[in-house]
Amino acid sequence: MNLPNTKTILIGTILCMACLSCQPGRNGGNSKPEYLHAPFVHPGMFQSQADLDTMRQNVARGAEPWATACKQLMAETDTARQIKAYTCVSVGAYNTNSIGGKEFSEDANAAYASALLWYITQDPAYARHAIRILDAWSGKLWSLDGNNAKLNIGLFGHKFLNAAEILKHTGSGWTEQGMRQFERMLRTVFYPTIKDFFAEANGNWDASMMATMMCMGVFLDNNDMFNRAMERFYRGEGNAGITRYIYPTGQCQEATRDWGHVQLGLGELSKAAQVAWTQGLDLYAAAGHRLARGYEYTAQFLGGEEMPAFGDISHRERGISDIYTSIYNHYAKVEGIRLPHTGALMAAHPEAAKPLGTLSATRAYGNTAGNGQTGTGILPQEDNIRPETTGASMAGGNGIPAAEKLEVLPGEDIQAAIAKAGNRWVVLKEGLHAIRQPLRLESGTKLCGEGRKSILMLQPDCLGPTIINATADMHDIVLQNFVVEGATTAETGFDPNYDRSLRLCSHAPSREGIILQSDSVHKMHGITMRNMTVRNCTKNGVHIAGARNITIAQCDLDNNGSNVVPGPYFHHNMHLDHVAQADITGSRFDSSLWGDGLRITFGSDVRIAGNEMARNALSGIYCAESVRIDMSGNLMEGNNVAGVCVEQLMDACTQISISGNRIQYNGLAGIRSVGNNGIERQDNRESGN
Repeated sequence: MNLPNTKTILIGTILCMACLSCQPGRNGGNSKPEYLHAPFVHPGMFQSQADLDTMRQNVARGAEPWATACKQLMAETDTARQIKAYTCVSVGAYNTNSIGGKEFSEDANAAYASALLWYITQDPAYARHAIRILDAWSGKLWSLDGNNAKLNIGLFGHKFLNAAEILKHTGSGWTEQGMRQFERMLRTVFYPTIKDFFAEANGNWDASMMATMMCMGVFLDNNDMFNRAMERFYRGEGNAGITRYIYPTGQCQEATRDWGHVQLGLGELSKAAQVAWTQGLDLYAAAGHRLARGYEYTAQFLGGEEMPAFGDISHRERGISDIYTSIYNHYAKVEGIRLPHTGALMAAHPEAAKPLGTLSATRAYGNTAGNGQTGTGILPQEDNIRPETTGASMAGGNGIPAAEKLEVLPGEDIQAAIAKAGNRWVVLKEGLHAIRQPLRLESGTKLCGEGRKSILMLQPDCLGPTIINATADMHDIVLQNFVVEGATTAETGFDPNYDRSLRLCSHAPSREGIILQSDSVHKMHGITMRNMTVRNCTKNGVHIAGARNITIAQCDLDNNGSNVVPGPYFHHNMHLDHVAQADITGSRFDSSLWGDGLRITFGSDVRIAGNEMARNALSGIYCAESVRIDMSGNLMEGNNVAGVCVEQLMDACTQISISGNRIQYNGLAGIRSVGNNGIERQDNRESGN
């Protein structure tokens, strides 16, 4: 039997994904159960007909918050204002060098506000104003350009579209010619600009494009377009999608950047969920109510609490945005679940709620599961890998008696300390320990740090591994509680995703983490890593080859494995090769740029229990030419290929046990087997793959 090799499979996968990029979602058409199969509801974006009627009725009877919001919105809306549309809108990064960007965004808001006010008041002046805006832009706009082209359509396109949807279905007087012209703008300008999204950007970009693309699908009665956005929400790439933007703890991808952008991303995902709900689909519940968990984490931090985080949490831009009303109302009045931190933040900052946001986010709840009552339930608890216990500790200190350790200050010779220590621990004191040559571990080495502030890294101009074995038969070593930094700086920049993008390139500096390699099978033994953080290596984060008796416990391997020579798909967060008797528990193998979370080749008797493998460019766990591999109680989500990939290269894998895992929202499969492998599956919770 001729079996395809790994390269062939990867090339086939890439070609398949490239072809499918032209379609609404992988697997083609409307094939997935979470897609929209029914005819569209109209009006059907942020508001249904019931929502619009409720809004009008409540304003008429003076009910709050509708009455005050409507009054304020009327005061803000000038139906005689001048409209200036542009042929090309060009906006640079952070809104610099704007040509038409200010007008595009202001007119989007004005069109939506005027359309709502038209329906509430039935004053045709508001309808005429909204129609003039839509006709002006659809009759003029040819293209968007500049850094923010996709983002501008994402952030403001859904406002144009909500205005158009209301006008189209409420007898506003908008002409067929005007609607046809608007449709042309959607099909020839908006959609071509955003149809391929932008996975390399921070996740708020794709979140906004999802919301706008869903609205385009509704307006055009185009299921394929709508479901393309649904696919992105569930199984995005890069920083896009529900499991990639919001981690299981509720921490958001941009929490190490600033909180203005975190709130932007959450708000745009919430808008997508609101449109889907109008069409009878529930994105709120995706990934165990992940969206609500993101809101609660964010509200807790912005409410003044310091939150545990993976990476260095930002304290920039802590102002409160107008994003909370919709999610809070949905959970309180539909799900019957309270979001205490979100509610507390709203109560403490009533000024954050703006009239347009209040009206667009406050819906009709009379026929919902919660019967319009304030929620008293709570979000179900989940057992997730947490930053307090995973990776180098957030607290300082080492707890080792003075007589049992040799302390090394930043700038002192760590290699000399290893040679001198004997049976003592070598303790890296807090600070940056920059080295020019890789540390060579002798048998019996015990190297410890004092948590996240003990950082070991190569000097910026150095290449290669950071830690290696001194001899091929090295044994009984312990690495514990410090950070191995693969980047050329240990400082977190203003935009960590920008720094990450520099490491994605093939010409990035070739830097590795912990590389322990023997010259024969199982020659090394007794390798222990506890509470280690290994991050940002362009090659492997950890590579152990030819060893037995390996313990990996409560470690955090993140953003390792890039596209440097010899190319993509070659480096990983962790690669165990020709190993036996390994125990891997309570660890995190996330966000490999071009590789797998955990890769095992020629392994035997390996237990993988209670870990997280998420957002990796390939699979969460990859296993080949191996026997007696037990995977249990792990979370594997948001990986581009599969949660678990088991492959026969020459000989089939045998006695592979996959049980009790949560495997969700992976791009091509939950569990993928290539070849005639012996796999036992039991009690796995698979969804959205």
